[in-house]
Amino acid sequence: MRRSIKLSVLTAAVFAAMLGETQAGFQVFSFSFPNDPRVGNVDGPVTGEIVLPFVGDGTGAASQVVIDTFPAGLVGLDTQPPSAWSIQNTNTFTVTGGMITSAFFDPMERTPQYLSGFVLGGSLNALYTSNLTSMTPLIYQTADVGGLAAAHWTFVSVTTPEPVSVTVWGTVIVTVGTFHFVRRRRKSKAAQSPRENR
Repeated sequence: MRRSIKLSVLTAAVFAAMLGETQAGFQVFSFSFPNDPRVGNVDGPVTGEIVLPFVGDGTGAASQVVIDTFPAGLVGLDTQPPSAWSIQNTNTFTVTGGMITSAFFDPMERTPQYLSGFVLGGSLNALYTSNLTSMTPLIYQTADVGGLAAAHWTFVSVTTPEPVSVTVWGTVIVTVGTFHFVRRRRKSKAAQSPRENR
């Protein structure tokens, strides 16, 4: 009897855990911006992708921001994703109606020789490096004024992982059913054995 109660409690706990399990999706946007020679001194576009850890409308921090291409003239740029840079000043994105309607992203990474920075949204989009060992600061920058409106944004995809899998449910049900069947059969045989010995 106690085993049966324990099994029922265990089954109920597994069932509740599976029902409570939610798997959030994510959405990906690509971006690009050119260089405006009035504010930047390195020609060429900057392109990349932003991964937001929610689906549909909402506001939150990007889980990943990756720069896919950048001009070779950005000397000393740290090549790891900006979302992994050590200084994260601002990281907020808002999606409304399937488009990014507000963005403020401003990370930096410092090495002994260079400071890398990236500004996206607000009133300026810029990817820049600064040589810290030079007597006069050398700044290499691809930039475009206009911020969010000046950048080109493209919705790439939405991925919503499958909720609790039918396979998992099936496995749990078959396992519990098999356990109960084997247990009842053993009890039935045990109950018949003493009668047969008489």
